[in-house]
Amino acid sequence: MSVSDAILSAIGSGAINSANISFDLLRSIGMKDHGREMWDSLRRGRSILETTEQLDQYLHSYGPMTQGQWHVLLKGINLPEGAIHIVDYGCGQGLAGSCLLDHYGNELRERVDCIELIEISEIALARAHAVYSSYCPAAVIKLHNKGLDEVDLSDSQKSDRASTLHLMSNVLDLHTFSYESLARKLFVRRGTHLIFAVSPKGNSGSRRVGAFHEFVGSLEGVIVHDARLRSTRGYQPQVSLYMTTEV
Repeated sequence: MSVSDAILSAIGSGAINSANISFDLLRSIGMKDHGREMWDSLRRGRSILETTEQLDQYLHSYGPMTQGQWHVLLKGINLPEGAIHIVDYGCGQGLAGSCLLDHYGNELRERVDCIELIEISEIALARAHAVYSSYCPAAVIKLHNKGLDEVDLSDSQKSDRASTLHLMSNVLDLHTFSYESLARKLFVRRGTHLIFAVSPKGNSGSRRVGAFHEFVGSLEGVIVHDARLRSTRGYQPQVSLYMTTEV
């Protein structure tokens, strides 16, 4: 039987709140090393997480990698003014969003009006919902408990005046969905779209992220203003993608 969720409990009690929430605090409260067998069950971060123990093990084992990836990607990137809509694809327990919102701080948090979370793991989605709600208590949050091939964003609650930030943290390298289909789903509304993606360099990460970048650039009606595809060394070798687009 899964143990109670320490992060949900801390948010519920107020120990984690909108004034103090951060990636480091979440990790210090939620991470736990349950041993080699639990680590093996993560399948190098590719498993669909089914228990709180797996969430905690992931935070322990892969939290530094995720934080390092996003630290490298977000350097030197300025966000557009005005309202922000966030869509987090395969959001897991909300680690990418935590890194993003830590990096830009209250200046971003106060402008987020809508958040959409896509995650096939129900238990991870519940934690991500709580994390995002603590960062952006005024935002409307919509949950999609589905895989990336199944999700439909045509009824997106995005405001017409909002720019959309698309977060893809260690998902583009997975072969469990069509990146072409996903790319087409990004642009369900007109306006400015910013794409942020990180992936380990191995396990076909470079090829899949690069192919996604090229496919987005080939879509009819999508104007690419800026594109930065980089292979870097942060916490570990990684590939990252940032694109500013408009439809």
